[in-house]
Amino acid sequence: MDDGERATFRVVAGGSGPPTYEWLRDGVVIPGETSDELVVGPVTLADDGAAFQVRVTNGMGSVLSATASLTVRAASTGPSTIAYITGRLPLAGRELDIANHLSELGCAVTPIDDDRRPTLTGFDLVIVSSAVSPTTMADLDPALPVPILVWESYLFDDLRLSAAGSEDGGGSQTKVSVKLPQHPLAAGAAGTVTVVSKPGPLSLAKPGSDAEVVATSNTGRPTLFAYETGATLVDGTSALRATSASSSRIRQPGP
Repeated sequence: MDDGERATFRVVAGGSGPPTYEWLRDGVVIPGETSDELVVGPVTLADDGAAFQVRVTNGMGSVLSATASLTVRAASTGPSTIAYITGRLPLAGRELDIANHLSELGCAVTPIDDDRRPTLTGFDLVIVSSAVSPTTMADLDPALPVPILVWESYLFDDLRLSAAGSEDGGGSQTKVSVKLPQHPLAAGAAGTVTVVSKPGPLSLAKPGSDAEVVATSNTGRPTLFAYETGATLVDGTSALRATSASSSRIRQPGP
């Protein structure tokens, strides 16, 4: 991972009785880290090579996990290159607002027609907007060696991000509940956050157990979630790079 990002380690424990957890870094116990998940970061180059383990204990005894090593590389100093896939060119309305907002943040944005996609491996990020045709985009491979951000809910099952047919509307809402404020997709938000000025439906999903649920609707259903590198998608395959999905109304500029 790049310096400045956060690393997440998780453990799944079985057996009788509720387990307790104790995380170690380079063989030394990390104070206060006693859950089944450890978040490290933002990491720096000094963290490269750090070794992490977790000791799991229940009434039958303790076991120490295998070692997981952290690899940190220097972040690119150039502008992030983004492939912005849309069903409408030239960009207009909200699509143009989003592209302009990304450009103002220093990103190099390349708008791409959804039915004329070139190779996407040369970009730092692929964004699939809600203006695409779900049938045209159904063959997009979530195992691309490039992070993907998609907010077209009809693609969630095609991209193996959510169980088939589970992407229903979330009623009339203006707020979400942020569950992982430390996640980059939360953008520093925490607690209950107003994301739109006018009530409308949120795209909901039933992602796999490996997904990180960043935010939920007022009914508790995931509406912003991510699969990190190596996480298992709903069909049992692995995400080669981080893959994120969100409501079509989450984190877009404008009302």
